[in-house]
This record gives sequence, structure tokens and C-alpha cells, in this order.
Amino acid sequence: MKYFVFVLLSVIAATASPLRTVAQTATPSASPSPAASPSAAASRSPVASPASPKPPNSEAAPAPAKPTPAASPTPTPGPPFANMQWREIGPAAGGGRVAAVAGSATNPKLYYVGSAGGGVWKSENSGQTWDPVFDKQPVAAIGAVTIDPTDDKTVWVGTGESNPRNDVSYGDGVYKTTNGGDDWTNTGLRGTKYIARIVVDPRNHNHVVVAALGDAFSDSTERGIYVTDDGGTTWRRTLYGGPKSGASDVAMDPQNPSVLYAGIWEFRRQPWTFQSGGDDDGVYKSTDGGSSWTKLVGNGLPANPVGRIGLAIAPSNPNRVYALIESSKGILWRSDDGGANWTMVSNDTLVDQRPFYFTHIAVDPKNPDHVY
Repeated sequence: MKYFVFVLLSVIAATASPLRTVAQTATPSASPSPAASPSAAASRSPVASPASPKPPNSEAAPAPAKPTPAASPTPTPGPPFANMQWREIGPAAGGGRVAAVAGSATNPKLYYVGSAGGGVWKSENSGQTWDPVFDKQPVAAIGAVTIDPTDDKTVWVGTGESNPRNDVSYGDGVYKTTNGGDDWTNTGLRGTKYIARIVVDPRNHNHVVVAALGDAFSDSTERGIYVTDDGGTTWRRTLYGGPKSGASDVAMDPQNPSVLYAGIWEFRRQPWTFQSGGDDDGVYKSTDGGSSWTKLVGNGLPANPVGRIGLAIAPSNPNRVYALIESSKGILWRSDDGGANWTMVSNDTLVDQRPFYFTHIAVDPKNPDHVY
């Protein structure tokens, strides 16, 4: 209340003089005498007020000229891609994950990718643009894609993503195209649900080996390593680790395709958790094209239980074999004698931060020491 009175009195005090001047000017009877001097009248005239407008013919002073800015120097150009940055362009759903990539052995511009829930995509211009080639099929979850090393028109696709997250989508077997993705045929193994890898014999494209993880949520006998010798017309299971264990990977020697390595992995997924690793897990080797297998034990390899296993053979030196193993004893093992002996070369967990998901490995085709 005191603040309001103080403000009101301040306003009255500030405006008192102008109010009196206007009242004296507007009321003739307030003048002391009709014969007031002209100078006195002028002193009371509103024209003399500081708020009076300027005469119509008055001219404003010209504004000062603005200085002309100096020209900016032309920047020296840097590297052509210095300002290029990656940005995500989608999709934001689970189908955006890329689960498999395959490139042609004879055409450096031809690639196929398989996504977790978005089918198969093809590029014929080194990845600049992509076309969907699997949209007419009843499933869209992809775990493996492989181009026949002797025929770019023949492509094999294993359905069902093999990275068993809690939102993983299942498939219905192995598909094959012989016309570059225009048409597809389901060749079987429908009950395997999740397929991790497909390898094709470069000497005989009818000889194909499939690593099937199998149902991640329950026991199943439809899992392990499968082989066809007639281009997918018939299949036979040649390696089986039990109803809980499937094949996490398979690698074929590019110089001697009769030699293969496979990983067996026990895994059970539940919506809120998972169990990884078992006593039957491990690295297996075949020297007869996958018809029979021998488990590699000891000689530097970690003891069971172990979890997911990723495998790769150096194309320039097939005796060099790498095994990425989910184990408390290390992360990455290497053999320089075709799997007879192994050395743990890395225990850095950053190499395989989420083993159930990221246990994938590849070797530079020209440099056996350059590993991805």
C-alpha cells in the first residue's frame, strides 16, 4: 500500500507543471489581464512547448554514409572430403540393422545386403543406390547372404537374423536365385529359423554348406551344419551339438574348399535375459567338405564352457585361421598351422564388446595380418 501511494505521488509531482500550463492556456479567464503583453502570451503558447512538431518544410540532417566492407579472402580449399560427415537416414525400426553383406568376387560394383527385418537389397553401382529384391517373399528377416563365387547371378539367402536380440525375427529356411534376385526359390531347412552363414564351393557351386543357429527361444533338433551336393534339392545334417546348441559360423578354405571350420554355440533367449555357452560348444574342423567333423580341443584353445564363436580364414594364407570366442580366458585366437595349434592374441573386450551379437570376423584378402 505504501509503495502504491509513493508511486502515485511521484506521478502527480512529475506531471503537475504541464497540467497547469495547459489549463492556463486553454482557459481565457485564467489570464491576469486581457491586455497582457505579447511576450507573456508567447511564453504561455503551446507552440513554445518542447513537444511541438517541426515545421513542415524542415529537413532532417543526412545520415552518415556506411563504410563499404572489404572483400573476404578466398579460403584455401582443403581435402575433397574434409567436410563430409555421416548422418543416419533411417529406418528407425529393427529392420534398419544390417545382418549380412556379400560382394561379388568378379564385379567390384555388385553387392547384396540382408537386413534384420527389411529383406534383401541389391546395388550394382558400388553402393550408391539400392533396390529391394526380396519383397515378394513371405519373410523379411535375413541372417546370411552369399554370392556364388563363379556366378554372380546365383545368390543364396539364409532367413532369420542370427544375432539373437530379444526382438530377433525368425525365417523359414534357405532361398536361392539364379537370375540376380528377380525370382527366388525356397530350397528347404524351413525349421532352422535362424541361419548364421552360407558358404559355396568355388569348384562346384552345387556344394553348399549352411550354419544354422536354430530356434533361439526353445530346444530344437533342426540346427547345426547342413550340406547339399545338388544345389539345394536335398540337405543332410552333418554336425549337431544337441537341441540347445546351434552353428554360430562356418568358414571354407578358398584354396582347398574341402577344409572347413565351424563354431557350435549353446544359446537360449528369453524376453528379459539369455544364457550363452555350454559344454558342447567349440571349434570343429572338416577335411572332407563338411561330411564329417572333428572337435579341436586344447593346444591353446580355451576350455569349455565357451560362448559364441566367429571364424575366418586368411585367403592369402589358408593356414592362418582366426577364432573370435566368447570366453573368460580371452577374446581372439589365431592358428598358423591350419588349426593344430592356437595362440591367444587379444583379450581386449573392445574387440568383441557384446559377444552374443557382435562375434563376426573377416580377414583382408591380401594381408593375413589385417583383420576386421
